[in-house]
Amino acid sequence: MDLRWLTASDDEFAAETARRPRMRRPRQAPWWWNALLLAIEVPLAWLASALVIWGTGLVHNGAGVGDVARWVAWFVVLVAGVVGLVVLLVRGERPRTLRPDEARAVLTGEASGYPARPVRPKPLDSMITPRYSGIRVHPRFGTVPVHVDGVPDVEFGCVQRRWMVSRDWTYLTVRLPGTLPHLLLDATANDGRRSDLPVVLRHRQRMSLEGDFDRHFRVWAPEDYGRDALYVLTPDVMAALVDHAAGWNVEMVDDRLVFSAPGTADWSRPAPWMQVEAVLGEVVPRIVRAASRYQDDRSLLEDGHADAIAAAGRRLVLRDRRKSRLRATWAGAVWMGVVCVSYSGPLAVAVVGSLSVLDH
Repeated sequence: MDLRWLTASDDEFAAETARRPRMRRPRQAPWWWNALLLAIEVPLAWLASALVIWGTGLVHNGAGVGDVARWVAWFVVLVAGVVGLVVLLVRGERPRTLRPDEARAVLTGEASGYPARPVRPKPLDSMITPRYSGIRVHPRFGTVPVHVDGVPDVEFGCVQRRWMVSRDWTYLTVRLPGTLPHLLLDATANDGRRSDLPVVLRHRQRMSLEGDFDRHFRVWAPEDYGRDALYVLTPDVMAALVDHAAGWNVEMVDDRLVFSAPGTADWSRPAPWMQVEAVLGEVVPRIVRAASRYQDDRSLLEDGHADAIAAAGRRLVLRDRRKSRLRATWAGAVWMGVVCVSYSGPLAVAVVGSLSVLDH
C-alpha cells in the first residue's frame, strides 16, 4: 500500500486536491431524511387542499376584499413553503465536497491501485449484507472491474447501517478462481459476551480443527462438508489466518472470499490499510490456491457441472437475527400506506370539498 498521502504535508495535499475539483462525496440520504420531507410535504399538501376549497367558495359565493386578502396571504405562505422545500431538496441531493480526511483516503486508494468506487446498497451476498435490512457501502475501494458483472476482483471498505436492525462492518472481499462450499470462520477476538455474528447457525454444522485454531476461530461448514473444509483450511492457511487475520470473520460463499470485522475503519489512518495489505499478501494467496484446486464431486452426480457446488454445500443453514422477511414486508407496506394516504388524502378532500361548495 502506498500510504504517502496519509502523512503528506498540508501544502502538498492542497496542491494535489486543487487539481481534482470533482472530488466529491455522493449524496446518500439517511432514513430520517425521507421522514423529514414527508413531515414538511404533508402540511403543505393539506394547506393547498384547504386553499382550493376556500378559493372555490370565494369565487362561487363572492367575497369581500378582506377575505381575498386573507386567502392571498395564506397562498403566499404556501408558495414560500414550496420554494423552501425545493431548495431543501436541491441542497440535499447535491454531492458534497470530501472532507480532508476522506480526500486523503481517496488519494491513498488511487496510489495503491484501489480507486474509490461508487456507493452501492449491497455489493455482495454475505452475512454482513442482510437481504431485508437497509445498508449502504461507503467508502468503497476496489480494483477496476474486468468481469461482466462489474464487480471488482478485490474490494474493501465499510458497510454502514441505515436501519437500526443492522450494524456497521469493515469488509474485504476477493474473487476466487473457483467456487467453494459455504464456510464461515467466526473470529473469537471480536466477541464480547457472545459471538458478533449477526446470524444463528445450526449446531451440527460446527466443526473442530487441529491444534489451538479453535481458540481463534469457530468454524462452520455444511453438514457432510467437513472434509472439504479441511481441504481448504490447510495447516498453512490456518497459521496465516491466526497470524494475520485473527480480528476478521471469514466467509467463503460461491466464488467470493469475504473478511469482515465489526465497526467502521478510519481509512484516513495507516492501520486499516496495513491490515488489508497483510490479509491480501499473506492469507488470500493460500486460500486462492486451494480454491483453484477444489472440486465438489457431488456436483458431478447432481448436475454434471464440474465447477459447481452441490446444493447441500452452497449455503449454511442459518437464521438471520436482524430482520425477517415478513417483518420487512409489513414495515414496507405500512410505510407505503402512510405515503399514499398522506398525498392522496389532501387531493381527495380538495376535490370533494370543491364539489360540495359548488353544489350549494
